Amino acid sequence: MALKVSDEKHNTTEGYPHRMSLSPIDRLLSSISTESSNRISGTYLDIRKNEFLLLDSEIVIPRIHASELDYSLGESIVASLQNYIPEYLADHRLLQKRMPASDQHSLHFIKKMKGKLIDLSHIFRIDFKFQSGYGDIIESGGSDFFPSYSTSKVFFKSRLIPELTLNRGTNGTIFPIKLRETDHIESDQYFHTYALFEELNESEISRKLSAMAGEKLYRISFNLFPFISYDLFSAALNVLNPVDAEIDLACSIFEPLFLYIYSRHRNLAGLINTDCIEEYHGESLSYIKGSLQLSRGFRDVLAEYFGRFTLVRDDELALKGWWKFETGSK
Repeated sequence: MALKVSDEKHNTTEGYPHRMSLSPIDRLLSSISTESSNRISGTYLDIRKNEFLLLDSEIVIPRIHASELDYSLGESIVASLQNYIPEYLADHRLLQKRMPASDQHSLHFIKKMKGKLIDLSHIFRIDFKFQSGYGDIIESGGSDFFPSYSTSKVFFKSRLIPELTLNRGTNGTIFPIKLRETDHIESDQYFHTYALFEELNESEISRKLSAMAGEKLYRISFNLFPFISYDLFSAALNVLNPVDAEIDLACSIFEPLFLYIYSRHRNLAGLINTDCIEEYHGESLSYIKGSLQLSRGFRDVLAEYFGRFTLVRDDELALKGWWKFETGSK
């Protein structure tokens, strides 16, 4: 097996409203030219292990109400951002209902894609709450508002979320395939679900999910950045460079990988028709006597995919407490 994007282009428009009914933010997203290029110097990890983009110049974030970021205010922010990260925002739509809802000071953008046995949604979350040391205050805040500030740093999460196909046409929300909903253990082949999910430390859960694919696949420590994260009660794949080609490649990798992870926690036959595994994912998976296994060829594909990513740190980055992501051939 070779690491390549699926020949079948993912459908990214089903379930979206007609162009005339788009929200102001969606109209901005729809206006992004396919010829537009990002204006960033890279993707980084800070001392708190949060991912951020470093823009070529600063943008101004207006004062945000302490309760939540209003979408009318978000429109002006998106108008600025589309000049710097058009490749990341293109083909996405505003997720009207934030997921999770606790991310009240962020904007969530979604791109839905058809899979072979399940569907996938890419969520691009950008957080705009002021963080000390990451911008210059323009207008001070108070009890009701966060300060307005200028910054070249954009904190984000970019994740593929597995989604139920029965909700394929539903616009404006996501129906994740959850790992947590189970009352019993089917047999000894399954991990003890409660031993994994009763922990409150989501970072530790993410490390365990990443390790299920194979600990030797990665060149970045799980302690710094787990590629598979526990998000929306599911397993989500972090996509560091969410341009169209990378999202398509991530989808082709993550659909069979997620099915494997899911089978270690819940009954796979309750999610998909297992008779179709050989037809759609025969090169990646085998389903023998109720047990799903990764093929040797697919493990090589995973090793090539994850092995492209490294974290580097020179003296200047070390002084700032940052690491920089780099992508290349393993």
